[in-house]
Amino acid sequence: MRRRLLVAAASVLLAGLTPPTVPPIPIELRAVDEAVVMVRRTNPGGGTGAGTAFAISSDSQGTYLLTDRHVVLGAKSLRIETHSPTHTIAAAQVWDISRDGEADLAIIKVSNMRMKPLVFSTSAENDGNGIVAASYPAAIEDYFDATSALPQPVIDSNASITAIGGTRFVVNGQLDDGSSGGPLLVKSTYHVAGIVLSKSDDGRFVWGLRGDMVILPYLNDLKKRKKLSFDTTATLVPADNDVQGNWTSGEFSGSSNFGGAPFCNYQVTMTVRKFAFVVAHGTVSRAVLVAHFREIALPDPKCPWATLPENDQTFLLANGSVSGTRVDLSFHGISTNQPLSNASFGGTLDAAGDLSGTMSFRRVDAQKDWLNAPVLINWTVQYPVFLKRSP
Repeated sequence: MRRRLLVAAASVLLAGLTPPTVPPIPIELRAVDEAVVMVRRTNPGGGTGAGTAFAISSDSQGTYLLTDRHVVLGAKSLRIETHSPTHTIAAAQVWDISRDGEADLAIIKVSNMRMKPLVFSTSAENDGNGIVAASYPAAIEDYFDATSALPQPVIDSNASITAIGGTRFVVNGQLDDGSSGGPLLVKSTYHVAGIVLSKSDDGRFVWGLRGDMVILPYLNDLKKRKKLSFDTTATLVPADNDVQGNWTSGEFSGSSNFGGAPFCNYQVTMTVRKFAFVVAHGTVSRAVLVAHFREIALPDPKCPWATLPENDQTFLLANGSVSGTRVDLSFHGISTNQPLSNASFGGTLDAAGDLSGTMSFRRVDAQKDWLNAPVLINWTVQYPVFLKRSP
């Protein structure tokens, strides 16, 4: 006995109840997070329902998502909702429905929207081990209406294939109503091995449609009929190219003493006013850094040199790199900063995607001593910084 996972009842916000807790998505699964969407449908009789879909192709016309045929068949209208990298609601249309009775598959298209597709496995590369299941179960859909920010999909990284029979396999994952159309991925590569089809009544087992025997033949047929392209060769989650999001820090401050003959003794304080940057698929696309400079002379009655005036200093991104969970940024100060200094940041992402690291400012301009000879006054201000990630 099994049942499909499409939600047929109207979705409502449940007053007085707490939405289900969804754990943070690990860094290596963010590409999966960004490819999986909730499908909301309106039925001809006025009811609503929900399922799951995932991106398989994207071009200048839009993004194509694979789901189960029973998720979209007979719907009056469809829309998809994404969680990452931004919360987006968009109208969708059925682009193709499989004509094979064995293949409960359909393609929906979202125009003028680009998403990074998932990659398909070309064989049963899982060998019965290690499956990752991603979906939007009804427990989430029930708590979030069209005006609410959609949370991330539920990702079960501990599922496994317990049996394979013909075009289907049995997965012992913890999936619920609404999960129809979600991808089943090989844990070692995050390639698509299949799609969630239905589950047992007790919720202990899920039936999946095999990618190598059903999905790929359907997509290959589409490739001939409708020129749809899809990927079976790319590496979905390379260690250095999956980090994505926006990071912003609060205000941080640090001080350092410097000086000595022939100059006075000083203390410099650099306060970060604004520090934020954006990473897209492992590449730092933009960053902003503004810091307030303050210099004071330490008590010395014989010091003839005045301190430099307080001022806000702007720094431009010189280089940024992401390697695994490590993020490194370097900045150069603009020419009007007084004094001239450069800045750098290095930090490590935690499981929630937040970033802890060290900010450094280093003075790089030359001064003149009492004989008018150039002297490079090196000071470095260094202190810990924490940045919060937002999708």
